Amino acid sequence: MSDLDALLPRPLPRRRRRRLTLVVIAHDDGEVAALEVPQSRWRRARLVTLVGRSEAQLEDDLAALPAVHVVVDVRPSAGSGQRDTFERCFFLVAHRGAWVALRSTTRMPRHEPLPQLVGELQVSHPNRNLPRRWRQHVRASTGIRVTPDAVVIGKRRNHLLGLRSTEVPDLLRSREPGLRVAEIARLPGGTLDAHGLLHDHGADPRVRVPDALTYPEHVVRRY
Repeated sequence: MSDLDALLPRPLPRRRRRRLTLVVIAHDDGEVAALEVPQSRWRRARLVTLVGRSEAQLEDDLAALPAVHVVVDVRPSAGSGQRDTFERCFFLVAHRGAWVALRSTTRMPRHEPLPQLVGELQVSHPNRNLPRRWRQHVRASTGIRVTPDAVVIGKRRNHLLGLRSTEVPDLLRSREPGLRVAEIARLPGGTLDAHGLLHDHGADPRVRVPDALTYPEHVVRRY
């Protein structure tokens, strides 16, 4: 398969293809080679291959990229691997980008979790029984297609990346290797006693504040 454009939703920013980032997720290098990216119209795009990564590693690697325009998952469609990665990483795709997952065409498996899920996301008004964790995926998707060869989900909007404070330095260093980080101050976490005397005139107050409030550690850094 050499014509990736046949799998991607339209419109994509064709005039900017040289600056696009194409990410290929695979179990091994043979799956990447079978995609024939150098012979496709995407040969001038920045190619990033993620081979043999765990779900957590895939998320970290995709988050570390400045932009992710197209993801092609060439792993087998049977099993939950494609669906789990889509659930965890789809929001990292840029606006007007696409998530593409190839289907097993040699012997079509009976159970393909991602194509089955996308069939539900395709509906104009998704089934109310759809689990809550997929509702944001519905809102963020556009141009959804399921073909015998692939599943294609277009990205409707940009999403901000949420990070814990401890994750910020590693992510920034992955994007800016020369970055220097200095810790200025640190306030340890703790627990605040919320007990106290309450005075109310005319009615009994209904206080819903817990007896103890915990707060996390705070760190101030200079970048």
